[in-house]
Parts: sequence; C-alpha cells; structure tokens
Amino acid sequence: MKDMKDTVTRWITDLVVPYLDFSLGIVEMENRRAVLDVEVQEGTSAPYGVDPANPSYYIRRGATTFPASADDVRTIARARPPTHGSPGLL
Repeated sequence: MKDMKDTVTRWITDLVVPYLDFSLGIVEMENRRAVLDVEVQEGTSAPYGVDPANPSYYIRRGATTFPASADDVRTIARARPPTHGSPGLL
C-alpha cells in the first residue's frame, strides 16, 4: 500500500497546477483490504488544472464532473483576489 500511496502522491504533485495542499492516509478494511484516503485542502490559487504543459480544468456540480469551458475558467480566475506578489488579471 505504501507503493500506491507514493504513486498517487507523484501523480498529484506532477499533474496538478498550481501546487495543491493534500494529505494521504490508509484506512484498513476487513479481509486484508485497505482504502487510500485523499484529503484535499481548499486552495487559494484557483483555478487548478491537470497537466502542467497544457492545463485542462474541470467543474464539479453535485455528483457530476465535467470539463470547464474557457468562460468558466475566466470567471473562476476573476472571482479570486490576486495573491500576494501576483500581477492580477487584466
């Protein structure tokens, strides 16, 4: 299970941009099974994308996740105040 935990940690740190604060835990189940528990902290640098070279963004509404449109990404980015040291949006 440690190998799985290390693999998921690498996936998250390599694929999600900007950096995302998260923690991983292992929940032992019956019959020698375990579940990997991923806890993601609310970020301050939205929007977060997948694939640093060409980020894709997704929106979750209820139990459904779907790709975000360019307008969705702009709306999310403009709704957040600039972080310290960033130039903001034009």
